[in-house]
Amino acid sequence: MRTSQPDVLSRASAACGFGVGHYAALCAADVLTLEDGLRLIQTESEAVEACEARQHLQLDCIGLDRLEVVRLCAQAIGAVGDGEVCEVEREHFNNGMTISGTEEAVWCFKALADAAGA
Repeated sequence: MRTSQPDVLSRASAACGFGVGHYAALCAADVLTLEDGLRLIQTESEAVEACEARQHLQLDCIGLDRLEVVRLCAQAIGAVGDGEVCEVEREHFNNGMTISGTEEAVWCFKALADAAGA
């Protein structure tokens, strides 16, 4: 972008991305070098791969505020047992977020969230 559209880059005041796109945005904003961005992507990929020993899920929850979602995540973990994970991964907009965790805990969260009106 620096070479192909320098006028656009000179007007930018912020950069963002989704998925590994946030690394590209940080590189474009000169916060990270390309090499550092690639190293971080590799490290993240290795961490994700290490988690594959257990089944994990993601789901989007819309219609409940963050405090209620966090409470339901804790309730789901309590219901399915220690060692399970259920947490807010990302907030997309007001009352809209992605929940991630171990399979059993996320399914339990879904049932609780549905009952709460999500």
